[in-house]
Amino acid sequence: MANVTLRCADERLNEIVGKKFPDNVTLGKLGGIKWYLSRDILEELFEELEFAIDHKDTKSLQLVSHTDCGLYKELGEDDSDSYEEDLLEAMATVGERFPELKVVGYLYNVETKELRQVESDRE
Repeated sequence: MANVTLRCADERLNEIVGKKFPDNVTLGKLGGIKWYLSRDILEELFEELEFAIDHKDTKSLQLVSHTDCGLYKELGEDDSDSYEEDLLEAMATVGERFPELKVVGYLYNVETKELRQVESDRE
């Protein structure tokens, strides 16, 4: 059984993600979940997850975003509400597509070095 972490490839996440999810299969893409959302290409993420589910017996997915993200800045969305809204949207969308996965979102504050779980009120 495997767990998967989808994270931004920003090197500032290396240590915290490695400590929090040491045994997870990690998918890293610059911009993280925002990459898929801003380009309306969640289908690409779904293909990656289908492969992980089929070949790694994946049971959970952790989505990790961080503050001070270059892609969010480029899009003019560098605020905590945007990060959280995107995590919640991705959690809901992935959860609907893959109901067998436990999907959890995390936001890492690069200034305070705090990784906190983003709670969804959608259940």
